[in-house]
Amino acid sequence: PGNHQCYMFPFGGIKCWGNNGRGQLGLGDSHHRGDQSDEMDSELPFVDVGEGLAVVKVVTGGTDDPTMSYGFTCALLSGGKIKCWGDNTFGQLGLGHTTAVGTSAEHMGDQLKYVDLGQVTAIDLDAGALHACALLDDGTMKCWGGNMFGELGLGSTSHRGDQESEMGVNLPKLLPG
Repeated sequence: PGNHQCYMFPFGGIKCWGNNGRGQLGLGDSHHRGDQSDEMDSELPFVDVGEGLAVVKVVTGGTDDPTMSYGFTCALLSGGKIKCWGDNTFGQLGLGHTTAVGTSAEHMGDQLKYVDLGQVTAIDLDAGALHACALLDDGTMKCWGGNMFGELGLGSTSHRGDQESEMGVNLPKLLPG
């Protein structure tokens, strides 16, 4: 989804390519990758998620409509924390604002903030078109981002994650199943 892809290497590094109009590749710019012969393989940089952090899982979200650039990427890191980058129009990065992240080198690495899930640890992660969800170590879930059709499962159609007051302990837990 989002007209971009990511690959996770066995050592926990990731590389992403495709549409990068909103920084969803995590390379500190908005240049698309993979449409030129000299942009792949060893020429494609690794995504900087922070010093000493290994990626356990990477997911991509966004629309496949080429006229829109709503793509975003989230990574579950060793230790159960999550970082997301790319389009943030609906709060899908879970950072408490709606500014895109990843179009500048200053956005990535140690400067990239963790998604505030409160006092819980994520054990799995998934993304939809404009939202993401984390399975937590207590057997519950938390979802954030676009919620036009109730896809967050919160009994409303209000987006979550686009305001700081909506994250952390204020982001409701869901019981899966």
